[in-house]
Amino acid sequence: MTRAIFIALALIVCTGCDLLDSNRTASVDRINGLYVYALSKPQIQVEVLGEVHLKQRSEESNTLGNIVNELTLSARKEHPKAEAIILDESLNYATVVRHKMPRPELY
Repeated sequence: MTRAIFIALALIVCTGCDLLDSNRTASVDRINGLYVYALSKPQIQVEVLGEVHLKQRSEESNTLGNIVNELTLSARKEHPKAEAIILDESLNYATVVRHKMPRPELY
């Protein structure tokens, strides 16, 4: 009897962990047609297409919006099949990726 209760509790706990993990608490924004992951990573599998680097950072262009704009435009130009970029925490470059199914808009 004790063993059955332990197994039932273990199953309930494991089910609860899956529920917490499967809930989405944020959405991914598109900029210049690409999903942008900043200080985060996609929860689905991706195919890496390459990297794009900032050309030069000046005081005026040293805002997150300007950095993301330049990186997304470079990614679209250099990798036409790109669907997203994953920003490096230094904000000097981004990994350019393509999503494997399902796409972010489906979750």
